[in-house]
Amino acid sequence: MIYIFFYVSVYFQYWLRKVFLVTKDLLEETNEEEDYPFFTFGSMILAQLDNDWNGSDNYASQLIEEENNVRKNELLNYFNANTDSRFLLGLTCYDQLHKDWIDFARKLSNPNKNENT
Repeated sequence: MIYIFFYVSVYFQYWLRKVFLVTKDLLEETNEEEDYPFFTFGSMILAQLDNDWNGSDNYASQLIEEENNVRKNELLNYFNANTDSRFLLGLTCYDQLHKDWIDFARKLSNPNKNENT
């Protein structure tokens, strides 16, 4: 029974990661949502839960690039992205989930010692 639960959990995380990335791509293409890097962050968390350290490292590098792109995008940085330097959290004024994101970030691992993770 535990094996079945584990398999379903890993399978679900894999597909959820795929959905996150498709959603992120759509939001990035429409250039209307400053929150799209959070989907990459979510994918990084899911990769870590799967012990996919290389995937997590790739998402970390992608996340840094996306966060920087949002800050430079004049159509998206109408909140406080230029005055609030906190990574990711400075992209949006919707701070209801900021504590949750910080809590998730504190639990992340970096066994590959990737400088971006």
